[in-house]
Amino acid sequence: MVIRILVIILFVLGLLGSSRASNVPAVFIFGDSLVDVGNNFYLLTSARPVYPNGIDFGNGDHHPSGRYTNNRTGFVINMNQQIRNFENTTKQIISMIGVSAAQNLLRESLYVVVIGSNDILWDPLPEFDIPAQTVYVETLISTFTNQLNRLYSLNARKIVVTNCPKIGCIPYEKDAHPLVGEGCYTPANDLAQLYNSQLKVILPELTENLSGSTYVYADIYMAIQTIVDNYVSYGFEYPDSACCHLLGVHGALIPCITISKVCPNRSEYVFWDAYHPTEATNLIVANYFMDGGSNFISPINIRQLLNS
Repeated sequence: MVIRILVIILFVLGLLGSSRASNVPAVFIFGDSLVDVGNNFYLLTSARPVYPNGIDFGNGDHHPSGRYTNNRTGFVINMNQQIRNFENTTKQIISMIGVSAAQNLLRESLYVVVIGSNDILWDPLPEFDIPAQTVYVETLISTFTNQLNRLYSLNARKIVVTNCPKIGCIPYEKDAHPLVGEGCYTPANDLAQLYNSQLKVILPELTENLSGSTYVYADIYMAIQTIVDNYVSYGFEYPDSACCHLLGVHGALIPCITISKVCPNRSEYVFWDAYHPTEATNLIVANYFMDGGSNFISPINIRQLLNS
């Protein structure tokens, strides 16, 4: 799986207020560019979020934040390597505070895993080869299950896992497949739904089989779909176009780069670039996951998880 490492939950922590959940000792976040805090900018990769990424972050004129969004976020550290990095971090924590205290800290911390989008977006198989697609998704889920088990073995207990967004409706897919018109690219959405349906099954099984654990399913597919379907009521004007744009009907045929044009009011756009939401969208999703009902996050929301 091609994935990257830290979005939404950083916003979420700001929503905790006076709740007892504000005592969460740490937040460990694994995933792709939806939640990258700037690691990509310092890696030897072509996927470097140059300015105007981070245009609203307050780093000074033309200084990128290293994040794929206009402000805060949320090729290439894969998930297995991220877990190895985390294991090294746990060893450092143990060396500083001892085994018992480290175990308590790790088990009371929040873990957020945001992966899957790249595996669906860049699926290498023929789009209408359903048997091959099914095997592909089953392989992804099997690999991911092993990775989640590995996190548990490293004392992760409160784990939020997001599903795959509605990939077929992002600006890139709409520009890459112009025949969809005002609609979305159905094959990508079908594959995302197949992945999501299997993910939703394995998380309760992990919770049941791994003592003391709670795996929470965060439905970012539904969250983004709700925003796009009701964009006017959320204060947006552009539900399917990239704010940072250069070429394409939806401005998404070329990634956000230095010569791209940037919309003057980022809060009017659901999407920052060809693939990633704006901060305004991320904040709405954060609220869904923090205090939302089972239509967005199940079996409990993040506030309930942290207070459990």
